[in-house]
This record gives sequence, structure tokens and C-alpha cells, in this order.
Amino acid sequence: MTRDEIKKKFPVDFPVDLLPEEASEEHIVVYRICRTGKVEPASFLPTYRDELAHTKENEGEMDIGLFSLSTYEKPRDARQKLKFFRGFQPEAIAARGVTVSCCGLVQRTRARTGTKNSHVDWWLYEGAQPHEYFHKIKPEDLRKEG
Repeated sequence: MTRDEIKKKFPVDFPVDLLPEEASEEHIVVYRICRTGKVEPASFLPTYRDELAHTKENEGEMDIGLFSLSTYEKPRDARQKLKFFRGFQPEAIAARGVTVSCCGLVQRTRARTGTKNSHVDWWLYEGAQPHEYFHKIKPEDLRKEG
């Protein structure tokens, strides 16, 4: 599949031209923090579609990272995010799954920004259902795994 064919899979309001060339359809085992407390579609919204994620810090920005679904490769990074979110959303849970190619393109964020953590950007195709590839895990499992 060509890059142009892949780009046609995204929602109409998605800034396709900002996608990094290095983004690819790759399977990576990752963790997602589900702020709703469930592994469901509402817990797998990219930042720009998630009303809870809009902040003054990212308002008006055109960083392609804001259009991704945030996931983490390392359990310790997911554990830190879970602790953070539980500070104001006590029902938040952790889920483990895989970035499947049928749902979109991924890139390890450090490749684009130089960050130190294991954040993985996952840019979802129109109609993607990433929650179907995740399951809830216990917070203590994040300690055992990393």
C-alpha cells in the first residue's frame, strides 16, 4: 500500500500532511490508561477528539502528537501515568494490548521529539476500534512487568 493510499484512511479532519514519514503500520505491545475505568471506545480517543484531554497547554497547537492515541511501551511509564490520572480520575485503569496495523500508524515518540519515556503515538484510521485489542490489567501487574 502506498503512502497516499494510507493517508486516505484517516478522518477528514485529520492533518494528514503533518504525519511523520517514519510512521508505520507496526505491531507494538503497549499500555493505555483508560480514564473511564473501562476498556471501551471512550477510553481510546485521540487527544483532539477527547474533551477531557483539551488543556490550555495544547489549545491551538498543531503538533501531530495531539492527534494520536497515547500509549506506552514500558510498564513503568504506564504506571506513572496511571498514578497521575488517578489523582483526579480515581476510576482510571490500565490496559495492555497491541498497536495493530488495521487501526492506524504508529511511531515511538522519542524518534520524533527526543523524549526519554516510552510513549508511542498511534494515529488512528477512520472507524478504528483499538479497544478490541486491549484488556484490563491490575495496577500491580505494571510493577511485575517492569
